[in-house]
Amino acid sequence: MKILKTILCAAILSALIIAGSTQGICAGISSDAQDTGSFSVKESGKSYGGFEYDILSSGTVEIKKYNGQEKDVVIPDKINGTPVTYIGWNAFKNCNSIESVTIPSGVTAIGKWAFFECKSLRTVTIPDTVSSISAYAFAGCDSLESVSAGAVRSIGESAFASCSSLEKAVLPDTLVSINEYAFFNCPKLTIYCYPETQALSYAEEHKIPFILLDGIKGDVDSDGTATSADALLILRSSVGLTTLSPYKMTLADINSDGTADSADALEVLRRSISG
Repeated sequence: MKILKTILCAAILSALIIAGSTQGICAGISSDAQDTGSFSVKESGKSYGGFEYDILSSGTVEIKKYNGQEKDVVIPDKINGTPVTYIGWNAFKNCNSIESVTIPSGVTAIGKWAFFECKSLRTVTIPDTVSSISAYAFAGCDSLESVSAGAVRSIGESAFASCSSLEKAVLPDTLVSINEYAFFNCPKLTIYCYPETQALSYAEEHKIPFILLDGIKGDVDSDGTATSADALLILRSSVGLTTLSPYKMTLADINSDGTADSADALEVLRRSISG
């Protein structure tokens, strides 16, 4: 039975890595060069559903504006086969009908004022591919109650300022730069963070209540459980398709041999299947 489970785990992992690798690593950023890069606009003024967008010289999509009326918005990961990598300046600004937003994996940056004063926005899903959240991106979102910042590396000026209902912000160990006013005027806020991180230093410096997170072995996506999704991340890291922070590498090293590799991924998957 153990041999059968091992073979099954290996087969599932192989399928996962093949499927995951086809997504690639999105390199495109935006024509908003002050924020995120130097890519120019290749095609502008395009529309898809309720979205206005540009195609960048990188061969990726920048979401420029949302004109829809949906309460629960799911931003597409691709538009007509072209990957979405950037949420542009003011894209959802003052969209007061929106209550939840799901940002797809592959998006690497959220631009200035992207969700500024979306008064009804309660939840937002930020994937691990997002490396930067720019100035005022979510400022004035009065209904936003919690946010998990994925694997973000930088949070800009007043990015979450004046979010009066914000009670919980989960900040990753990947964070290396956070503006001093990033969470200005968030009276209910508690920061959830890891030991010896920039996020903890920020909370201490600004006298914001914080709770230290205890990492779960194998839980590299920080969702509280070690699952097949974590196994895939570990495996992708072992072949250079993604990068885990030093702290997450310790969580990924299930067998404590000093490396996070396919053996660790297999063990995570085996445990998730066996319960």
